[in-house]
Formats: sequence, C-alpha cells, structure tokens
Amino acid sequence: MTLVLRTTTRTTEPAPVLPVLPTGTDPLLQLQAETRSADGPGAIRCVGHSRELALGGMPVMCSACRARRDWLLINHGRNVWVRCRCGN
Repeated sequence: MTLVLRTTTRTTEPAPVLPVLPTGTDPLLQLQAETRSADGPGAIRCVGHSRELALGGMPVMCSACRARRDWLLINHGRNVWVRCRCGN
C-alpha cells in the first residue's frame, strides 16, 4: 500500500555532497564518512512500525496480504510512503 501525502509544493535544495577521502586514509574514518546520516531537505528517512497503523482514524491494511502490522514508513521531504512487509 502506498500513501503519498502532499501539503504544498516547494523546491528542495540539493543534498550536501559528502567529502571524498583520499584512498590512503584510515578505513575507520572512511566508513564513518560513508555511513553518516544525511541531513537537510534531500534526506530520506526510514522507520519500522511494528504495531497497527491508523491514518485519520481508519486502520491501514495491506491490499495484497491483509497484514495490519509491521509497516515500513519512508519519508522524503514532504512525502511519506507506507510499505508492507510483503513489499506492497
């Protein structure tokens, strides 16, 4: 089930570019730079939600497998997508 919420239309700024480290640097520092969470309007955030989900008082149920729990909430800017564990 996909749900897209849009409140306004606005342009987003490009995501900040992560620094490129030279090949001879410390692997730990390189790993930290690669796994740093993105901030700003271009960031994508994912959150698991194991309980039932109700939007506007209406319970959400997957149209493919009829599941009511174990959702993945994906946020990018002002858009929110709800994904079921079956991938629907």
